[in-house]
Amino acid sequence: MDGFTFSRYVRQKHPQIQMLLAGTVAKAADVAAEICEDGPLLTKPYDQQLVLDRIKRLTASASAREE
Repeated sequence: MDGFTFSRYVRQKHPQIQMLLAGTVAKAADVAAEICEDGPLLTKPYDQQLVLDRIKRLTASASAREE
């Protein structure tokens, strides 16, 4: 099972679990775009501050949807 298949499984069975996908292959980015509703993925090498900011935004967005 690849990471994208696993993320779909987790979303269906355990929607409360937050996942962040990362990859370098263009096709993987296309598949991730279908899964992720919040825009493009970060590219490697990752800027640590950008990763942290993105995680904070995604977490806040998810929390707001739950309220």
